[in-house]
Amino acid sequence: MADNSLMIRIDANIKEFRDKMQRIKDETANLEKGLATTAKVSGAAFAASAGAIALLVNESAKLETMKTRFEVLTGSVAAADKHIRDLQEFSASTPFQLEGIASASAKLQGFGFTADEAASKLQGIGDVASASGSNIEEIALIFGQVSAAGKLTGERLLQLEERATGIGDALAKTMNVPKTAIRDLVSSGQVDFKLFEKAFMSLSQEGGKAFNGMQKQSETLEGRISTLKDNFVQFSAAIGNYFLPYAKLVVTKLTEMIQWFKEHPAIAKTAAVVLATTAALSGLVLTVSLGGLAFLKLRAGLLAARAAVQLMTFSVRGLMGATGIGLLIVGLSVVAANWETIWLNMSSFFE
Repeated sequence: MADNSLMIRIDANIKEFRDKMQRIKDETANLEKGLATTAKVSGAAFAASAGAIALLVNESAKLETMKTRFEVLTGSVAAADKHIRDLQEFSASTPFQLEGIASASAKLQGFGFTADEAASKLQGIGDVASASGSNIEEIALIFGQVSAAGKLTGERLLQLEERATGIGDALAKTMNVPKTAIRDLVSSGQVDFKLFEKAFMSLSQEGGKAFNGMQKQSETLEGRISTLKDNFVQFSAAIGNYFLPYAKLVVTKLTEMIQWFKEHPAIAKTAAVVLATTAALSGLVLTVSLGGLAFLKLRAGLLAARAAVQLMTFSVRGLMGATGIGLLIVGLSVVAANWETIWLNMSSFFE
């Protein structure tokens, strides 16, 4: 009976030892996972927030640059603001991005059109560009070049024909001549800008090749994605306006600081040393932090070893006090039989 009671006590102690070892291992693993997860989540959240703010500020900065450009072209802040609003409203329902539309308008104004005139002509230009799969800026440029020259030249005719705009058929219909006669009429300078403009704009009118070109393009999946993107960009720019003043302040202060360091090279050298030292200390802190985790893991392993020794000591003392050398041998045999399991539990903490 005494032997059985002792064996039960030894088995119970071994089981308790295993349970404690497992708890220590689980707690250490959970600590590591928790710290790693916290670091990853914090880093991801910071990166996402910084990226979102950068996107908003970037779109707002683009819009500010656009407004400044039109202030120069129109000569008025109010006129520029109105023109930007007109272009935003126009682009919101077209397959073209605001940036491209604004560039097309600026090109037209650069050739002498007013902001209002440019805005009104973008409808026809946009329809022709959509129907022919062309860039609205390219078509606006060609249109402006014909306006500046006062007539349609062979080069501009070729550019429009290469883009499959249908200008040859439109000119023939407008001038009531065979299409084969158009090139000679252009070469002889008989197609002035007014005649060209009438034929060009007829392409976007009912019955013309490009009629409702932008609307049809906007209804395609690609067009819908483009419209969604443009609306999102405008929304981002509006939100970014709140961050723009702070971004300007930061850039200004950084510029001033860099200029100041350029004027004080000795201090700049000292600052470089301080930054290098700070970086080194940061690396040391990181190393110590990682070392701390390693220490926790090592400590858990040492506790496991200590518990094993205590268990054997307890078993030896109990056996010697209870039944003498015979039971001591039996007890040590039980510990030896379970030693492989004990060692595996301890060694895992050092992996």
